[in-house]
Amino acid sequence: MFSRKTRKGLLGGVALALAGVMAGEAGAATGVLITSTYCDRFTNSRNQIWTENNLGADNVYYMKDNGAVIQLSGPANITQVDDLIATAHGNCDGIGPFAKDAFAQHLKTARDTGADFNKLVFFSCSSAATGVSGHSLIDEVGTKFPGTKRIVGWPRSGYFSGSDDASFANAQYTSGADFAFIDPSREHEALGRIADMDYLWNTKITTPIGGPLRSVQAACNLAVGSGNDQDLKARMLETIAASRAVLTGEVVPNMPGSTVLGWGHQLLDYQDNAKVCGADIDGAGTAVPCNHPVNKNFNTAVVQ
Repeated sequence: MFSRKTRKGLLGGVALALAGVMAGEAGAATGVLITSTYCDRFTNSRNQIWTENNLGADNVYYMKDNGAVIQLSGPANITQVDDLIATAHGNCDGIGPFAKDAFAQHLKTARDTGADFNKLVFFSCSSAATGVSGHSLIDEVGTKFPGTKRIVGWPRSGYFSGSDDASFANAQYTSGADFAFIDPSREHEALGRIADMDYLWNTKITTPIGGPLRSVQAACNLAVGSGNDQDLKARMLETIAASRAVLTGEVVPNMPGSTVLGWGHQLLDYQDNAKVCGADIDGAGTAVPCNHPVNKNFNTAVVQ
């Protein structure tokens, strides 16, 4: 493990790299895909917030439980988006409410023209794990989109690590069998902060959607239960806005700029590399089959 000082320097480098990459890819359309498991916990909203803030993802799509995809916001249809980041709860056998192969087919159908993406990223637990089928999610998706330059997933449980930095902008997505902590003696405090985020999202009554005040989770459940796409879109957008307000609110008076997300993930440490495959993973023509992905660090795999 790096020292805290070294980690902070590396994270600062990530922020600089982000600025350069975002400027270099200003013409690329970037989107976020969510599912009904957005309602399960704050983590998918967290992933979406990081992606919107750091990668400029201004297109949001929702995959319904029947596999159809509707556009919630943004100028680019899912058939036009270049880079897509999917965030949904996952395990070794599926993502969101879908089996891995079913999700890959739904995404292929939504893409319509069959065009490959530039980059696909899965902020989803076990998206690079094979499970009983012998094929990982990134493998299934790679079969449907063989010309996609880079497909990124993680082999175990995924979360954002603050690595002792209170700015969520500098957090890195990581993967492990369980959380890693910057200081084992502060494990209880770190888990307490996560519990606080769960409370703010699942239980605290803060959100005026559809009449009475609700928790963000209750508002989300109301949205996904909507009877038609128009109501679903309107209520999900309200839920997303309410969630952002809760999770990006300032939380520590003596820590300027600290948000709920920054404070909540600060004590978690970085511990594992991403798995990457695709037709050109490094911009130099290096092709890697998705049934044998390679390890890359977060900065290289996701940002560059």
